[in-house]
Amino acid sequence: MPYLILIIGLLTGAISLYLWFLNAKTQSVKTLIRSVVLVIYALILLFFALTGRIIVSIGLLVLAFPFLLSYIREKRSETTEQNTSPDVKILQESDVEIVEEDEKKEKEDE
Repeated sequence: MPYLILIIGLLTGAISLYLWFLNAKTQSVKTLIRSVVLVIYALILLFFALTGRIIVSIGLLVLAFPFLLSYIREKRSETTEQNTSPDVKILQESDVEIVEEDEKKEKEDE
């Protein structure tokens, strides 16, 4: 009986995940995959650390270092891209002069 409940739960989860993948955006899928890999990796490290095989854990941490650096660089580039969005218009000197001229005309009209 417990195996039947487990199979039904796994099938329900698999179908739900499949339907989510069909409708999800690429960024959401990338985030999900990274999160799952990170959780599995952390659990493996925790297992090795708790079972006394700390040397293996240190080796796995060293192997993960390049991936961690590339992830940090990617996040930094995303934040700089968001901060320099094309929607924000940088005022140039000519734009400031035009605004000042418009303000002078409005004062003269009053």
